[in-house]
Amino acid sequence: EVPLGQLRALTVLYLWDNKLRTLPESVATLKRLKLLDVRNNDLSNLPPKLALIESLNKVVLDGNPLRAIRRNIVEQGTRAVLDSLRMKLTDEDIHGTIEDLSLEALLRDAYQYKTLDLSNRNLDPFPTEIFDVEVYQLKLNRTNITQLPDRIAGEHAAALRELHLIGNHLSDLPGFLAALGGLSELNMSTNSLSQVPPVLGALHNLKYLDLSRNQLGNCTLPCMSSLEELHMGSNQLSEMPGGLGQLRTLRVLDLNTNKIELMADETFCNLNLVHTIDMSNNELKDLPLSLGHKEELRTLVLNGNPLRTVRHQIISKGTGAVLEYLRGREPPKPTAGASNATASSASADEVAAMFAEMDLKIGELEDQVVAPGLSGPKVYALKKQLAMAKAAKKKNERELAQQK
Repeated sequence: EVPLGQLRALTVLYLWDNKLRTLPESVATLKRLKLLDVRNNDLSNLPPKLALIESLNKVVLDGNPLRAIRRNIVEQGTRAVLDSLRMKLTDEDIHGTIEDLSLEALLRDAYQYKTLDLSNRNLDPFPTEIFDVEVYQLKLNRTNITQLPDRIAGEHAAALRELHLIGNHLSDLPGFLAALGGLSELNMSTNSLSQVPPVLGALHNLKYLDLSRNQLGNCTLPCMSSLEELHMGSNQLSEMPGGLGQLRTLRVLDLNTNKIELMADETFCNLNLVHTIDMSNNELKDLPLSLGHKEELRTLVLNGNPLRTVRHQIISKGTGAVLEYLRGREPPKPTAGASNATASSASADEVAAMFAEMDLKIGELEDQVVAPGLSGPKVYALKKQLAMAKAAKKKNERELAQQK
């Protein structure tokens, strides 16, 4: 067996549906970790040093009796949880293991290891000599930069694979970044972007993009033909980003903590590889029925939305239950020339709207039946109404099925 702390290249860790009471501190040494799924365990707390993993952008905590982290923080999503954990760290936790190396020493190491980390340094004036070294990974997190120098597009530009620019003051990306043809990972979380930089469309090998915690309003994405993972959480989006449907290679979509009200069916027509969608803490009132047929979809995060047609009881059962429910909401398609009067002249949209209204009514009655403080006669009356509503739905389903 390999100790968890030695799996340094690990990016995704699934520990769900176990009986874990604690997480080992060694999890915090997985510096490339992006997704930690510990749902349905017995965790009461998390290691505070998780907040030091800069790449960690999703922690799934549903179904744990967390006591050391307030429920309202958990409901705000991953960023709020990590911010809460960070408040528990001491200066020694954050800086105690960081050696005070000179720039010259870091550059010598960069020649050998092909990585350079200048995070948490004041880069004013900017040391452009760092671009004299060929590196695969460059970290410039929290360095107070407002723009990138053109020397980043110099003779070693094509070698760069990962560029981390977290926590700066960048409002755009210059066109000369198109020279970074080999770039596969770009993290621009916590900057000052108000629009998606068009130059991203020229980065044809880009697989991972993090634009979370910026100032992005409604925007259109450039065509990114290789993109597999997109993070745009904690922005100011009120609708799905334009151009999202053309990202055919996308596997992870994270739009948590925005103000999005609608997920249109057409957005997901071509996203057949997506396995994780995080729409938590938005303004969704309904879900597209087409999601029920996404064969690769394994994780759909919906908490913190005012959903009206998908009841909380279904959401709490997990992604599989939600997808099954969406498939069940699709009415049989009426055939041409059918003689049954129930929906022979109704369009598919009208039929879908009819069943959605029935589902909403059934959901409301189910919630009322279990409400506390009801008298016996009131419960009986509600159960009778619920039975009648369900019977009416089944009758309509049978009548439509007979038209096939």
